[in-house]
Amino acid sequence: MPRITPLALLALAFATCSARAEEAEKDWSHHTGKISFLVGYSKAVAEAKFSGKPILAFCTTTWCGYCKKLAEESFNDDQVIAAVSDFIPVIVDGDVEKDVCTKFGVNGYPNVRFLSSEEKVLGEVGGYVPAKEFLASIKAARAKLKECKPSEAYAKLLKARKDLDRAMEKKNYATALAAVKAIEKVGHKGAESQAAAKAKEEITALAKAALEQAEALVSEGKKAEAQQAFEKAAQAFKGLPEAEEALKRTEALKKELPPPK
Repeated sequence: MPRITPLALLALAFATCSARAEEAEKDWSHHTGKISFLVGYSKAVAEAKFSGKPILAFCTTTWCGYCKKLAEESFNDDQVIAAVSDFIPVIVDGDVEKDVCTKFGVNGYPNVRFLSSEEKVLGEVGGYVPAKEFLASIKAARAKLKECKPSEAYAKLLKARKDLDRAMEKKNYATALAAVKAIEKVGHKGAESQAAAKAKEEITALAKAALEQAEALVSEGKKAEAQQAFEKAAQAFKGLPEAEEALKRTEALKKELPPPK
């Protein structure tokens, strides 16, 4: 048996990394329709273990014409899009992730595998099918799962996201910032973390504007009104550095103003 040298192992590792990098750079826009896909099977597995959601693995290649036809018809269909929301959609590049395709016995494209979060096969679509038939396959696969079992962290993440959306709708920014902190604590990148970052940016802008308005009152000599404005900002934006600054300005103005009678 020929001996595998360290140099050979290094070359193999480099080739694998290069293939993965090439995969990330490919244009999959003709394979996704209106659905947001991950690219790379391992990413979907990690997300499935975290969320408990099943996987929709679209085994395809950039050169597969019927794959594009399937995507154009099914992944732009409103009913299919709604059904896929229960899954984690991922593109498995047949030219790169050959090990994954071999694992599931994929020998032609397009091929869609519906998998549980434990990677158990729930169903398959082999070859091109019309959107109506594709939808039926999704529903049949989903019916085999009684319920998704998310991780404890994912459950906390979903709760924090609901709290965030509710607080932003009611303009309760202190509560919204507490929800943002809860989402950041989970430390999971995704739609929830993006929503948290956007909300924090919006609230920070509002806090800065509130401080500027309060400072304008000070410049106009309306210190009592300014104190109230700073105090209100400190409460409304609790959790931001701007709230700490507002609190300091409140205390400073209290010393300058005569004591209440």
